[in-house]
Amino acid sequence: MKRLVPLLLVALAAAAHDFPHPKLDRLRLSPSNILVWVDYLVSPGAPAQSLRAAFAGNRGALLQHLARSAALRTRVTVDGVEVALGQQTARGEGLDEPQSSTALLAVRLDMQGRWPEGRGDWRGRRQVVLLDEDPTGHVVASVACSGCRIVDASSGAWEKAPDEERVLGAQTPLTLLVRLP
Repeated sequence: MKRLVPLLLVALAAAAHDFPHPKLDRLRLSPSNILVWVDYLVSPGAPAQSLRAAFAGNRGALLQHLARSAALRTRVTVDGVEVALGQQTARGEGLDEPQSSTALLAVRLDMQGRWPEGRGDWRGRRQVVLLDEDPTGHVVASVACSGCRIVDASSGAWEKAPDEERVLGAQTPLTLLVRLP
């Protein structure tokens, strides 16, 4: 529940019932793996109520549907090779509400993949591309790189800290050049 509190704050801050961007992607890179966290929101009101009714109280099936919806169109490539993202966990919010409830539905999906073989370009940089879409055509994204360097990013604002580098406020498709040790 505590991990989903930021999701709920975003939901409460929305001026209307519809979210301008129902998905938020967070990419976390390290020399050992690639993690993608996708937050997916279903607007309160009729959209959430109809999903609850469609799954007739089957919490597991509703969570699975939300997780599939969150993963839909989310892809990562490295040097043109698609990374196989395996689902680690899916945590839902609002799944236990009664079928008649119009409350927000949300899921956080954690996916993980490995770096494909290769060393990148002649400077040792790997091109990482995060692809995703929502009804607006793009997804808001952020990146954290721990134990590696972000050399370039197609969008967003860079933030460098002693322990990691970040790109905040980016949009998909997001292209990064990353240097691993």
